Amino acid sequence: MAAVLTMGFSSCRAEPGETSSLPPTGSDGASAGFGTAEGVHFTDYTLDSAFLPLWEKENSDETCAFQGIVVSTYFELKINGTAVPVYMARTARGPHSFAYVEVPDAGGESGFLLNVEVITNGERQNPVVLPESAGVTAYTDGETVTASIADYGSYTFTFDKGVSGDGSSLPLTLMVKAPETARDEGYAVRTFEPGEYRKADLQLDEPQTLYYFKKGEYTIDCIDILADNVTVYFEPGTLLIAKALTSNEDGMPAAASIISAASRDNVKVIGHAALDLSFREAKTGTGVILSFNQVTNLQLAGLTVLNSCNWTCCFTNCESVEIRDLLLLGYRTYSDGVMVSDCTDVRVSGCFVRTGDDAMEVKSTSAGAVRTKHVVFENNAVWTDKGIAYGAVYESNFDQSEVTWRNNSVGYALADWSPHLGCVTVSMDGGDPAVQDHHMYFQNIEIYVAHCPVVTVMMHNGGHIHDIFFRSIKAKEVVLNEAVFDSCISLVIANEDKGPFTDFVLKDLYFDDIEYNGTILTPENADDEIGRSFPDGYTFDWGNIRVNTLNESKPSL
Repeated sequence: MAAVLTMGFSSCRAEPGETSSLPPTGSDGASAGFGTAEGVHFTDYTLDSAFLPLWEKENSDETCAFQGIVVSTYFELKINGTAVPVYMARTARGPHSFAYVEVPDAGGESGFLLNVEVITNGERQNPVVLPESAGVTAYTDGETVTASIADYGSYTFTFDKGVSGDGSSLPLTLMVKAPETARDEGYAVRTFEPGEYRKADLQLDEPQTLYYFKKGEYTIDCIDILADNVTVYFEPGTLLIAKALTSNEDGMPAAASIISAASRDNVKVIGHAALDLSFREAKTGTGVILSFNQVTNLQLAGLTVLNSCNWTCCFTNCESVEIRDLLLLGYRTYSDGVMVSDCTDVRVSGCFVRTGDDAMEVKSTSAGAVRTKHVVFENNAVWTDKGIAYGAVYESNFDQSEVTWRNNSVGYALADWSPHLGCVTVSMDGGDPAVQDHHMYFQNIEIYVAHCPVVTVMMHNGGHIHDIFFRSIKAKEVVLNEAVFDSCISLVIANEDKGPFTDFVLKDLYFDDIEYNGTILTPENADDEIGRSFPDGYTFDWGNIRVNTLNESKPSL
């Protein structure tokens, strides 16, 4: 059962991004907690010790033959003195533990203060809570780590940096979020109980209907949303295990996507549920996991998705979209986190993503009428084991513009295998050299540790990149693989198809308030600090690089 914590409210609340003004109550620095919190309970599965070495090694694409969400063997957690469930999932670099906690918004002047106690399975040192801009300080006392949290967000506890590695091993992410509720919209209500549901059982085709899933374990082929004005609500603690229960005549799974909607209006998929993809394989017919195509007025909120075997959350030709408070943990190649393709009026916020591919991106993959515009990614946190953190990524069928990434963080960007990688990136495949990526804004990005460039702009086979604004990007530690990268800011013209240089237009790149490894980018050092990898004979006008000229450029951030 979920752990329910109820204590008296106080009128004191820290503002977002600040630590509480309440003084510590003990020598370890933890403050007395107040407010109401509820830890989400997904399962009681434990991991057979024989499988632990498989979880702890660097994982690639092998299929799990066992549960992908299990009780963490590394941490116990208490909030305001009461136990909260902690789970773990596999990533490319080993287990990542997590807990999801609901904290109601008290409204008015009141708030909450969570006294967090993390009990580790062995003494850990040098605790750091990411993002550091959240202002949460952790204290250790033997095998107990304490901290105080006074705002919604994702908080990742890391350990042992400088003691036994870079600090990326065996982290714990705590999601602190408001409850998701199924509001009364005058809809009819259909209720589902835990159990096994084949593809035909979850064809949601009744308009003006709330499909209500009670908490517990479900084994499903898929959930297909086939009507307008539909809300799918999962009670906290719902666990969806995706398996190929139904096959086509050719033996392939009848379900490709696990949750999908196409050509629909007014769709909501909300609730603090977990979706485990460990028993699905991309090579046996699994498509995009959460697939939304030509949907208007869409909400996706609160889900935890584990071990994705394909693009995890994919939105194509959608309009008016809100995506928030997702927890995505995976390791398999092509398990991109949140991918927005040819969509307009989109907001992605409050998510934590760790993936075996790119984390949060726009791209153009469709042949539809919607063009990428008015897309905002804000207040998200990502770790990247194999891919890019934030950016416009490779596929570029049509123009993309007016995309903003602001107030986001990168915990660990560990991928270092290819020059296209970066923490913030604009990359075009250039199949059509007339396509433009322009007026894209990266602002207030915090990077803790990176093994790839801070900024990468790359054109593979052509295209037109211009008016790209990088502002207030701070990387604490960058350690590059010198065999692949030669600079923390990298401009690359690959010309992989050996086409004419006229296919490439790269101009009007703005860099303002950029810092990495203690180095501040200035007009005086830009020629040395900004790396250029261009083919012989390609001419680039250095006047297209603007450093610390924000007042002149006046981007509409």
